[in-house]
Amino acid sequence: MALDEVERQHIKAVLKRTGFHKSRTAEILGISRKTLDRKIVEFGLNIGRAE
Repeated sequence: MALDEVERQHIKAVLKRTGFHKSRTAEILGISRKTLDRKIVEFGLNIGRAE
C-alpha cells in the first residue's frame, strides 16, 4: 500500500472518530486546520458522506 493511501485512510478514520469535527481531527493529527482542509480535497474525501 502506498504511503499516500495510508495517510488517506488514517485521516478518514480520525475524521469519523471525531464525528467529522475538522478542528479536533487536525489537533489529533498534529496538523493545522488549513493543512487538513487541503488534504481532504487532495484525497477526495467527502466529509459527512458515506464512502
